[in-house]
Amino acid sequence: MKQGYLQKGSRGWPPFLTDADVESLLERVDLRPALKLAIQQLSVQAIEVAPRIGLGRGPEGQVTHIMAARDVVNSQSVTKVIDYDPSRPARLRKPSVSGVVTYLSDGQVLFMASASAFTNIRTASTTALAVDLLVRPDASVLTVFGAGPLAREHILRIAALRHLTEIRVVSRSGVTADQLASELVGRVVAQVVPVKSGANAACNGADVVVTATSATTPFLSRADIRPGTLVAAVGSGTPERSELEGPLIGNAAIVIVETVDAARREAGDLIGAAENGNLDWRTVLSLGDILAHGGQTQDNQIVVYKSVGAAWEDLACARVIAATLEATRSVME
Repeated sequence: MKQGYLQKGSRGWPPFLTDADVESLLERVDLRPALKLAIQQLSVQAIEVAPRIGLGRGPEGQVTHIMAARDVVNSQSVTKVIDYDPSRPARLRKPSVSGVVTYLSDGQVLFMASASAFTNIRTASTTALAVDLLVRPDASVLTVFGAGPLAREHILRIAALRHLTEIRVVSRSGVTADQLASELVGRVVAQVVPVKSGANAACNGADVVVTATSATTPFLSRADIRPGTLVAAVGSGTPERSELEGPLIGNAAIVIVETVDAARREAGDLIGAAENGNLDWRTVLSLGDILAHGGQTQDNQIVVYKSVGAAWEDLACARVIAATLEATRSVME
């Protein structure tokens, strides 16, 4: 392990995990089985999730979220306090997402962790699960809007599932897209191409389109997306922000969310679409519905997956980390 957090006497027990620690623990771990288990537990109410609390909401989506979930059968719980400010990278050269995760089992704190890498990895892993459930096996072109850590994690997780031949990266300035493309050389097999000619060109021929931006107003339209495409909108997690225009959502054959209750409270893209008559909430499906019944994208369909992030995802991720820590600790003792 890179940071030596399990060395006896170095930090004590339970450990506090930095972003680098979390990345080291999870970079080679497929979280889909843990997420599927959590979804199955949700369906039988073995996991309880508290409504997310949002404090200090700002005009660019700034917010502090308090999130919690509990496995009531196994007495495991996770809490997370996370602060989001899209201006922080430019102002302070620090992540837009920061905070702390605490994981307990039978009332014992097993670890605490920085929330930035943790959140990016669990979000991207849940999107990867959606891609695996919904996207054809022969999908080969991925377009990602955004070039920050969340975008990078989505590229890495999706590239591990499909034999991609081309990955297109789009960012507002173009500079960060160039930087991310350079960073991914050798980490993915597919060619990574910065695209600077607009959304329509970036999406042309893409099988999967991910929006992982800090946009406050929609920028992706129905005209940009061809049938047969999965659009995964993951950048907006508050009612004030959105990335997808209403007609794009209205033309989707299927709209999928983590859970419908959370989406109705937090998914700005879908809230706006419903208010403008482009979405009927009664038609929205959850990941649990897709896991139980299937729903692979067809050549003549557009499918939208909208993520706002959820504490049950944090719980699934935390359980994997705790198991890995315990296994490593046992070996050292």
